[in-house]
Amino acid sequence: MDSYEKEDIKEFFGRDEETKALFQKTFESNLILLYGLSGTGKTSLVRCGLYNMFADTDWLPLLIRRDQNIIDSLNTSIYNAAFEKEPLEGQPIRKQIHSLYLDYYKPIYLFFDQFEELFILGSQEEADRFFWLIAELMQAKLQVKIVLIMREEYLANLDKYEKIIPSLFDNRFRVERMRTEDIQEVISRSADRFGIEIEEPRDQITSQIVENIRNERGWVDLANMQVYLDRLFRDDAKSRGEVERPIRFSQALLQKTGKLDDVLSRFLDEQLETINRELTQQGFKNEDAALTVLAQLVTNQATKQPRLIGAVIDSLIKDKKLSEQEVTHCIQRLQEMRIIRYLEQA
Repeated sequence: MDSYEKEDIKEFFGRDEETKALFQKTFESNLILLYGLSGTGKTSLVRCGLYNMFADTDWLPLLIRRDQNIIDSLNTSIYNAAFEKEPLEGQPIRKQIHSLYLDYYKPIYLFFDQFEELFILGSQEEADRFFWLIAELMQAKLQVKIVLIMREEYLANLDKYEKIIPSLFDNRFRVERMRTEDIQEVISRSADRFGIEIEEPRDQITSQIVENIRNERGWVDLANMQVYLDRLFRDDAKSRGEVERPIRFSQALLQKTGKLDDVLSRFLDEQLETINRELTQQGFKNEDAALTVLAQLVTNQATKQPRLIGAVIDSLIKDKKLSEQEVTHCIQRLQEMRIIRYLEQA
């Protein structure tokens, strides 16, 4: 599911201490390496937690995803944020950033989200150019801070670039997996926030939910927790029918809903079936169109794969024999279901 945004702060629980610690880190260096295992909520910690620690007058945050090329995406983000766009054209990025600072007179924070995509999808030349660029920005003593947000398992890819940026590992922040008691608190507070009752003994129900959503390694992926809690909500809403009562998480509901693998399978199957049913109603015949489109947007390393919509449509029309209308409908609906995200800067 999608990450928490700044406006979701009233529903963002369990990361108060990490948010304060990360906020303090931003004053210790102009380069921060933020990392953690997949599913620990790194992006949410930044986009919801950290974003709410700053007043709008204190900073200008730019969130950058690699898309097709990380430096091109940085250029696009700067251009889109600028008041005065003409001075940016053809200028080195260090001068573009200085021009952007003069537009706002606020420190600029460059957040490179899902930074591991540079190593998964990019070339050696692209990575080399990027790190030389970051070294140049740091030496230029601009009003800019750089935050690299990445999955922990790709940290080794940074070793070779320590020669270019000796301080690359100096200011690190690891996002730990939530402890069991913290996850139980998140579940409990989320239920209170949305008027959901939890059967007594409350701790026993929240503990059972945690056990139901652990993966084969015993870890809890926070995005999977969102999907699971949503399934509990839907299952209880369906069972109450026309009866007017609050949604209630109970032992009987947990037994009926099952464990995480069942829920994830049901969740994705239902979303894809909904899209395929809509296409059938429009007269299209391919029964696997939604899954075919989704498969173009993930990698073998279990990450989202940024693709230009035109390239996706062309590939699916040519190789999978889908129509432009089918592909466009699938992409739109997958976005509405928050399974994929459309990048405006692309």
